[in-house]
Amino acid sequence: MHPVAEIQPSKKLKLSGNPSESKVFPNSTLPSADPTASTVFVDSSDLNRPVESTFCPQPTFVELFCGCARLSHVASQQGFNILPIDGPRNEHKPETKIMTIDLTDPAGQEVCLKQINDLKPQMVHVALPCGTGSRAREKPIPSHLLKQGAPQPRPLRDECHIMGVPNLSKLDQIKVQASNELARFVIRLLQLSLDLSFDICIENPANSWMWAVLTQLWCCSRTTQPQPNDMHITTFSNCNHGGLRPKKTSLRCTSRVFRRHVSGGVRGASSQTL
Repeated sequence: MHPVAEIQPSKKLKLSGNPSESKVFPNSTLPSADPTASTVFVDSSDLNRPVESTFCPQPTFVELFCGCARLSHVASQQGFNILPIDGPRNEHKPETKIMTIDLTDPAGQEVCLKQINDLKPQMVHVALPCGTGSRAREKPIPSHLLKQGAPQPRPLRDECHIMGVPNLSKLDQIKVQASNELARFVIRLLQLSLDLSFDICIENPANSWMWAVLTQLWCCSRTTQPQPNDMHITTFSNCNHGGLRPKKTSLRCTSRVFRRHVSGGVRGASSQTL
C-alpha cells in the first residue's frame, strides 16, 4: 500500500512490468500492443472501445493498489487470469505486467470499472492506501530523531473527525481529500460486487481509521449489504507470514476465502464475522 501523498493526477494510463506474462489482461478492452514492449501508454479515450468476444475459461483475479503485484503473480501461477492495477507513483518493482491508473481521477475510475465489468472477475482484492488513516501518526517521534530533523506528523483523522480533522494544512487537506475519493471508489466496488456476484477483499492495517471511513461512506450510500462491518474479517501479524515487524493487518472479505489460510499471529490473531 502506498501513501496517498504520492498519488497525483495522471492524463494517461500506462502498462508496465514483465512483458512475458501471458495471462495478464485477458479479454481486456485495451488496444493491442507489442508483446515485447515493457511499457504501453493507453489514452482514456480507449474507454469507449468495443469489448472483444474472446472466450476466457480461466477465472480472473483483479488486484487494486497492487504495489509489486506479488499477489497477482502468485494468482497467475495458480491458473488465474490477472489484472493488477496501481497508481502512477507506485515505486515498487512489478513482478508481472501491471496497469497504471490514477484512481483519484474520475476518468481513471471509470476505466477501471469498465475493465471489471468486461472481465467479470471471480475476485477483486483492494489494498486501500492507508497513509491518512495511519494510527502511527498519533505516536510521538523519539526526541533523538526530532533533534536529527525528523518531522512530527500530526494525525489527519480521529474518532470525532473520521473524514479529516479541521484546520489541516493545504497539503494535508489534499492528501485527505484524495484518500476519501479512493474510499468512495471502494464503496462503488462493493456495490458492483453485488451486481456482478464477485468476491471482494479489502486490506488495511487492523487499527486504521480507513475502516471507519469506509463504514461512514457506506452508511451514506443508502445501498444494501454487504456493509464493511458485515464482511468476514481475518486479522494476522505480518511477522507470522515473512514480515519483519509484528504489524497487524486485517482482510475484510465478502466470503471466508482467507479464513483458513492466513489467520494467526504473534499472540493469536482473530478470524471472525461481524
